[in-house]
Amino acid sequence: MLACSSPNVSQSDALPPTIERIVRNVMRQVRNVSDSVLAMDGDTVVRIIKPYVTDAGLTCVIIEKLRTRDPIGEAVQKHGMTHRQADVLRLLMQGAPNIDIASQLHIAQATVEDHVRNIAAKTDALNRSQVISRVLGFI
Repeated sequence: MLACSSPNVSQSDALPPTIERIVRNVMRQVRNVSDSVLAMDGDTVVRIIKPYVTDAGLTCVIIEKLRTRDPIGEAVQKHGMTHRQADVLRLLMQGAPNIDIASQLHIAQATVEDHVRNIAAKTDALNRSQVISRVLGFI
């Protein structure tokens, strides 16, 4: 969302009340904004920018929602993993050894080893560490 206000447009006409509160608080704290100011409230990021234009009263407010990343969900979808492989991957990402994964999922340790091997193949990884690195986007 982008809202700009100038002396002709009041902020209350251009911004939702919660965002207006954030903007007013930031503007109170920073009286002389030369370039931009960044503020956060929960999952909302507000950037207040005074563009380099002749209208010195112009202020632009850019409002963005933070997107939380789900690397495991992304990997499951990208590599076509089964629900059970997703369960194993979640525990693998937490550092659980095969015996603990087997216990938590109520499956045999050999089955976990098969899932880990299949997950590694699907992610082009040679071992567990590479699986984690690939899922997190490090390699």
